[in-house]
Amino acid sequence: MESGSPFFAGGQIMCARIIALVPTKVLTIAFATLVLLLLASAPAFGQEPDTRPGIAVLPFDVTQLPPSSDLAGSGLNFGLQHILLSELEANPALRIVERRALNEIMEEFGLHGSANIDQRTQAQLGRLVFARYMVGTSYFDLSGDVRLDARIIDVETSEIILTARVTGSDPLFDLTGTLAERVTSGVDLPPLPDAVREARMETMPQEAIRLLSLAVREQEKGEMDQAIEFLTLGIDRYPNVSAFTDLRAEIQGA
Repeated sequence: MESGSPFFAGGQIMCARIIALVPTKVLTIAFATLVLLLLASAPAFGQEPDTRPGIAVLPFDVTQLPPSSDLAGSGLNFGLQHILLSELEANPALRIVERRALNEIMEEFGLHGSANIDQRTQAQLGRLVFARYMVGTSYFDLSGDVRLDARIIDVETSEIILTARVTGSDPLFDLTGTLAERVTSGVDLPPLPDAVREARMETMPQEAIRLLSLAVREQEKGEMDQAIEFLTLGIDRYPNVSAFTDLRAEIQGA
C-alpha cells in the first residue's frame, strides 16, 4: 500500500476516509483491538511504566524463495518473523511488540502477511502498537547462500536509521541470530549479556524451521489445532529446540 492510500495518506490516518471506505464492523474490531493493546501496555497500579524502547518486526518478504526450496509454502515469512522476535526478546534492553498484536492490526487494514509496505505506513503501524522502532525484513535465496536484510525505521520520524545485511551459508537460524545482533546495535542498545548469549547457544535445523513456520502460519490463520500438530511433531523430532514447546504453551494457554 502506497503512502497516499486512503488509509495512510501522507503517513497520517485519514479517519473520515476510513469511515467512508471500511465497514463499521471492521472499524469496531480495529478500535477494540487498539483499546486492548493500550490496556495491555499500561502499567499495573503502583508499577513504574516500561520505558524501554518498543520494537516491532514485520513478516519477512520471501518473494525470492525458489519454488523448489524445501521451505517453499511453509509460511517462512511468519516463521522467520517469530524467530527474529524471539532472538530480540532475549535482550532485556528492548520491549518487544508481540507478533500477534502487530499482525492483527495489519489484518484490520488489509496488510496481513505483507512485507512490501512503504516506510511511512510502517511508521504509522508502529504508532498503533506503541513501538519506537519498526523492522522490515527480507529473505533472499542466492543459490546456496542466504541473504537476510533488515531496515529499521524510527517511528517518531518515519526515517530509516539503519539497513543491516547478513549473507552466508551458515544455518538459517544462526544467520537470523546475527541479524538480531545487528538490529540491536542499530538502535544503540547494548548486546546480549554473555550469560544470556551462552544460554541461547542452540541451533535449529532447516527442517525444524519449516515445521515452526508451518505452525506459525496455522496460528495466524486461526487454525490452532493444526498449529499444535506441527508443534508436537517438532517437539518429537527436535526435543532440544525450545521454540516448539514455548509456542505450544502459548497457544494452549490462550
